[in-house]
Parts: sequence; structure tokens; C-alpha cells
Amino acid sequence: MKYQVNSISFLTPKSKIVMIQVLSVLNCNKATVLKNFPHHNINIIPDPLNQDKELMEIRFKNVTITYVINNQDICCTGYLFLDDLSDLERYMDICNKLFETITQNSWKYKNCCIELLKEGQDFYFIFTPKSLTGT
Repeated sequence: MKYQVNSISFLTPKSKIVMIQVLSVLNCNKATVLKNFPHHNINIIPDPLNQDKELMEIRFKNVTITYVINNQDICCTGYLFLDDLSDLERYMDICNKLFETITQNSWKYKNCCIELLKEGQDFYFIFTPKSLTGT
């Protein structure tokens, strides 16, 4: 399923930094993730869908980054949840300008696949290392 969002012509530095931060710790250990966000409140909770994993939630001003930490203490997936859907165009524009487009709603960057997904009325980005996706 594809979601059409009109492109806009500007990138805000903070939005771009958030996207890079999500990517920066994929495949890193839990300690590295914690070290990369020293000035943020981080909540670590058991993954309700998988007892062998933890969820690490990091709150920013307008977004929440959630990392999945596997049983080997490695960050295996990242999620970016937007507080305001009006920001979706900005984040898609960042993806279109910074990353190689695979489809209208998916991109790749070095060792990572990025997808825009929709659940109900909400959109979110998922960041998955290629080594885990088989690509």
C-alpha cells in the first residue's frame, strides 16, 4: 500500500538530525545507545510482544524514538513516531533527499532499510538493518 504525501522544499535541521540519530545506533549495543542520548529521558520496558527483547523509548520535543533491543543487547530495530502528522511531509522530504528511494514509502541508507508504515490513522517510520532483512 502506498501513501501519497506532497513533497516540500525545505529541511529543518532538527528533523534531519533526528533521522540520523535513529540510524546512528542500529546494530550497536545497549550501552552505546544510552551513551548517544545522555541528555534525554530514556524509558526501558520489556517488549510486550516478545519476552526476549526490550523497548527503549527516547522522547524528543515532537517525536518519540523507540529502539528494540534483542536478547544479545543489540539495537535491532528503530521506530520514529511523530506527535503531529503535519510533520510527516517534512520527514518524507528528508528521506527523499538523503536516502536512496526503493519505493514511494521506503528508502535505503548504507546498512539500513527505512519504511513509512500506517496503522489506523497513524504513520510511523521503521528502521531495520539490512542484515536482519536479508537484503
